[in-house]
Amino acid sequence: MTMQAVNPHASCVVCGEGQVRNFESSSDSTHQSCQRCGEFIVSGTVEELIKKQIHDEKIALLSGWIHQKYRSGEVPVVNSDNLPLILSFPVPSITERARNLLIEAKFGQNQLSVRFDVNEPRFMAATYSSMKEDLFILMNMLENFGYIEHRTLNGSAHISPSGLVYLDEFTSEPALSSKGFVAMSINPTLSEAYSKGIEVGVLQSGYNPIRVDQVEHLNRIDDEIIAQIKS
Repeated sequence: MTMQAVNPHASCVVCGEGQVRNFESSSDSTHQSCQRCGEFIVSGTVEELIKKQIHDEKIALLSGWIHQKYRSGEVPVVNSDNLPLILSFPVPSITERARNLLIEAKFGQNQLSVRFDVNEPRFMAATYSSMKEDLFILMNMLENFGYIEHRTLNGSAHISPSGLVYLDEFTSEPALSSKGFVAMSINPTLSEAYSKGIEVGVLQSGYNPIRVDQVEHLNRIDDEIIAQIKS
């Protein structure tokens, strides 16, 4: 089913970013696409908790988690069941965050000359940053490693040939997928068993739980299941 855009919120309910797209959703949830976080759904309870109890560092952690899930091809759902677990995860190491910045800079670009602007909101989420200053520290690291070049004072830069080789080697290394594909009946009566049991267990094991009914696709359902298992 195609969601229709509506306009109940002027900004992202997670990070506060002003440029968002709102979608129709149930009365107790908000479905948005944000330039920082990506596309996501949050329950009304979580929305209230974000407003009243969650500080900047945890907002950065939640935004980063949503962005990571969105980049993996799903629309993550944040509710009162999985929020405590998400907020208990440690922030990635500074090396991982610098690498994430480089990966995000290359995302969606196939040409060899890749110029990017670190001021784009997506870099805050990709690097789990709560302050703009964090981004410039990470940029300094990448510049010192020789992975970016032609950097300007306003935050733009090129990925250097060394940076492109590093990304190519990193992404081509044989590694275990971070996806945890869940094969189960698509039955509303099992939603609680999934959200309170299966999803929590997969997350605690360090994987991103993937259910085929929560991934947008144009394939036949059995073809999509096979594609997810292979990935």
